[in-house]
Amino acid sequence: LSLYSDSKQFAAVHALSQHMIETDDRDNWEYYKCFFESLKHLLHERESCSKTFTLPFEEDPQELVCGGTFSTALEFMEGLLAKETQVQGKKCRAPYLGMMELCKLGLTSSIGTDTFKPQLKDRLLDLLLDYLILFRRKPVGFLDVMEYIHFLCSLDAKPQDCAAAIVAKVKSSFGELDQAEDQEGAIACLQSKITIYKLEQCLGCLDDLDEETAQATADQYMQDYTEALPLNAGQERLERGHGDDLVLLAVSLLTFHAYKRQSAPFLVHALCYLEYAATKVVYNSYFCILQVLLYSKLGICRHDIMRVLDVKYIQMDTLTYLFLPSLAASGNIANSHSTMQSVVNFHKNFQHSSPDDMANVFKHESFTKI
Repeated sequence: LSLYSDSKQFAAVHALSQHMIETDDRDNWEYYKCFFESLKHLLHERESCSKTFTLPFEEDPQELVCGGTFSTALEFMEGLLAKETQVQGKKCRAPYLGMMELCKLGLTSSIGTDTFKPQLKDRLLDLLLDYLILFRRKPVGFLDVMEYIHFLCSLDAKPQDCAAAIVAKVKSSFGELDQAEDQEGAIACLQSKITIYKLEQCLGCLDDLDEETAQATADQYMQDYTEALPLNAGQERLERGHGDDLVLLAVSLLTFHAYKRQSAPFLVHALCYLEYAATKVVYNSYFCILQVLLYSKLGICRHDIMRVLDVKYIQMDTLTYLFLPSLAASGNIANSHSTMQSVVNFHKNFQHSSPDDMANVFKHESFTKI
């Protein structure tokens, strides 16, 4: 695929990626990316849909037909999605996301998609709701669809009204899908609730809250977090808790309103939440980094958190910037010097060891470490 893509043989890329989705792995998003990228080029170049392509590396060469039109792509994705809906048990995410991507492409492209546009917007909304219901127990489900939710809102003349309508439909769709009869059901209920909270916050539904309501909403998040703590029983020592995202949501909400109103008390409350959550978990890097950032905004240096994070190697470059402003502002020369010396030592050691490290990479074929 990479070879044909680099040589701009988009008909071959399109036919081969479709073949790989059907026969190799229907949940491999890299195949879908190649499929849609080549489709964009074919639509733009208005290439014929009757092109054929033979797989030269197969023992039994197959002749593949490149559709190259939006209608053939839509037919293929609808068929793929229909098969996925009939699968019993664990379902793949990529066919659903692929159909959403095709809807987005159809709504943004001006070539060969005009006849489909009236139906694509409603189809995209239905797919979003189906996806959030199917994968509501997975935190990644929300992250998968945020791009398409923001896109759907941008098509509306009143984005905020569209966002509120989407949140309302999600709440209604979730309904009583999960029952907290056992631990698994309780975790599912919690993840559904977190998904709704994330939607409300990311779509700006809570941006105009007054101070009292904003604080009460954040308090509710923390109450839900406290009630969810027993669900973490039996987890690995360093595993993230099921309700940890609730703390991040509470801190995010208060931080937003702190900057909006220039209100330091909101930052103090956010730090209180983080300090409380830090006593309930062994380790959460998100909590630590947020503590450093918020303490720094209040002019307080928390260099000790660096030890909790166990920063090492390349992280010295990517994370020390969080600590240096507060270290410099506090006049803490000793810790500032030791922190920067660690970064310098890392680069010096890298210059000496990198030739041997590269040799070992090729020797053991660990190419991902390059």
